[in-house]
Amino acid sequence: MNIFDVFVQAFTEENDEEKLIDIAQGLAALSKVQTDESLAVVAGMKQQNTGALIRRMAELLGSQKESLFVPALTYFGGILGAEDEQAIDFALEADIFERLMDNMHACSPKALKECLWTISNITASQSSTKYQRAFLQSSIASQVISLASSASADVAAEALWSLCNTVTCGGSDERRDLFSLEHGDCVPALVGGLSQKPSMISNKLILNILESLKLLLQQDASLPREGEERSVFAKLAATDIEARLVALAQHPQQKVFDLSQDLKELFMYYQDKWSGHEGIDELDDNTDMNGNGARFVI
Repeated sequence: MNIFDVFVQAFTEENDEEKLIDIAQGLAALSKVQTDESLAVVAGMKQQNTGALIRRMAELLGSQKESLFVPALTYFGGILGAEDEQAIDFALEADIFERLMDNMHACSPKALKECLWTISNITASQSSTKYQRAFLQSSIASQVISLASSASADVAAEALWSLCNTVTCGGSDERRDLFSLEHGDCVPALVGGLSQKPSMISNKLILNILESLKLLLQQDASLPREGEERSVFAKLAATDIEARLVALAQHPQQKVFDLSQDLKELFMYYQDKWSGHEGIDELDDNTDMNGNGARFVI
């Protein structure tokens, strides 16, 4: 039995709070190791991400004591960041979303950012839409939509990543269900992300927001013309998206410019559709009515 095995066994069996804190902090530190010399340790740790270990760590997410709650957050942020599907499955079985909800309303901004980081790691999984589905079926999804408009740029950014991942890594059903939450408030939340100062938002996040809005808007293709009131377009038109797209037309990165123009063309298409114009032309030579064939794809 190596030292890590001893660590894991002690952690799953320990009841003394002080010792539990020490072990939790040690496991959290190991989960964040990035140096080449420690790759063997990290590899061993991933092999030991058993259900028992993850369930015990998930229990600590519900602790009211920050000395237990924060190491558990750090641990999950580390092991789930590697897209370890087995670890994510164990975390979902341990009701990680509901556990995170236990403390999200009262934790520090730093801990809240870590919560959202963990959520975004889960929703970023592309192996199956079951991960985005689990997020949408939890009570935490509505909270994340609200936090995407947080006054804290760091908190808002992590929440936006969770929403973008749900849209871009999920399927049509997941996009529909996300839009159905909180009366479609994910749309103004995403547009709000485009309003951030350039120094407060990465180009990568801008691209993902634009792609997410485009994919959501494509959902309107199945609606009849009389369905405008329940359309993504109606929610989008109520924001300052047109001003945001005008501003992005001056963006120095070509990919941002291209994708903003794709979204603009798609928005204008539905603007004509809902206004009842007949004989709507194709968006352009390369893009059909759903925005497929766009000039840039992430």
